[in-house]
Amino acid sequence: MLFEKKKIFSLTRFFHEKPELPCWLAGRFFEKDSNHYFLKSQGKFIVCKKDSFSKKVKQGDWLAVYLLSQNMKSLGNNKDEKIFKKESSFLESVYLTKACYILNRPEDFYIEKNFSYKKKGQVLQKWHFFLRAVEGFFISKGLSFASTPHLVECPGTEPHLKPLKSSYRNYYLATSPEIHLKKLLCQDWTDFFEIKTCFREEENNSTHQIEFSLLEWYRAFYSLKDLMTELYELILFLKKKGFCKRDIPSPQFFSVSELFQKYLNFPLTPKNSKKELLNLATKQGLFVSSSLNFEDLFFLIFLNKIEPQLCQKNPFFIYNYPPQLRAFSQINKEGWAQRFEFYWQGLELANAFYEVTDFKEQRNLFQEHLEQRQDDILLDENLLDLMKKTAMPPSCGIAVGLDRLFLAFTEEKDLRKMRLFPS
Repeated sequence: MLFEKKKIFSLTRFFHEKPELPCWLAGRFFEKDSNHYFLKSQGKFIVCKKDSFSKKVKQGDWLAVYLLSQNMKSLGNNKDEKIFKKESSFLESVYLTKACYILNRPEDFYIEKNFSYKKKGQVLQKWHFFLRAVEGFFISKGLSFASTPHLVECPGTEPHLKPLKSSYRNYYLATSPEIHLKKLLCQDWTDFFEIKTCFREEENNSTHQIEFSLLEWYRAFYSLKDLMTELYELILFLKKKGFCKRDIPSPQFFSVSELFQKYLNFPLTPKNSKKELLNLATKQGLFVSSSLNFEDLFFLIFLNKIEPQLCQKNPFFIYNYPPQLRAFSQINKEGWAQRFEFYWQGLELANAFYEVTDFKEQRNLFQEHLEQRQDDILLDENLLDLMKKTAMPPSCGIAVGLDRLFLAFTEEKDLRKMRLFPS
């Protein structure tokens, strides 16, 4: 009965949990010196004294990780084997039995200095708890889970999206769950979220991987202001859960025209032409080509002349974009696209729209996008049929790059250092 009550721990769990000792510890055995040996797992070591049984152990032997139910009778019956005795809730040493080593009272433990997976292992655990916390926030707010396909016929039509094509028929890996989530809006779902692995063929760097985690949620009968508030509530919730120890100031709010006026002395309006942006870029000393479209020119100017002047540490929202950058957002009475982007710690973290709900307008936007693409992506006619037959309620939707949000909380600079298997 003595052995049935004991817990089994790997070295990893030994360091992350406080086991009910005495316990069995699994790892790989290595000789340290004439009087000691150690158990190693994932760059962590526990140093123990040798005993009379150590001569039976070969360097590099694996330790078993199961109960000794089959060997219990032999334990204690052989007078040559040590009998386990309790001593301050530990046993004295590491003993070799028929099937495993039992560690109690380790003399010392340490972590390998140059062990590459040490920090990544800790980050992986934190990332797992981070995802569970995000889920917990939306569940507490009453939103429903959504689950959309990874293989889709229409991965998104926006010209800048570069999907990965599957070898199965004419399917692609989803660049986002947006299209399928909008189908739910047309079928009486009003408040829901999804955390999804998505794929986009873009350059792998410190802030982007081809495979990434995307959070999207939708709210019917919500305003963009309501959505901004909810996003900031999520950030404060995650801070409260311990993912950020520093203070997070209240976010700032900037319209796009306000930023152009403040930093470039340029009166941006919804009616500005490509030629006017081309002249502005040239005036600002940027190398430009007449082949660039309005969107390319806008972001060339914004990323080089405006974004560097914004406070990179504090959170802020940018709203009211030129209508040429509307994507799938509605246009307000002043002529601006009703969308916003959210920045924090120098990262663009979120993109949100007050969604187009008219199926004719949606079809026209799809067609405009496809005319600019050079691939064989097809429209999702099922979404358009649903928008026509059942209607989509007034809704707001937002996409948040969870990998980048995690970076912002941890103040890491390189996403690749936080993945066990970076692309």
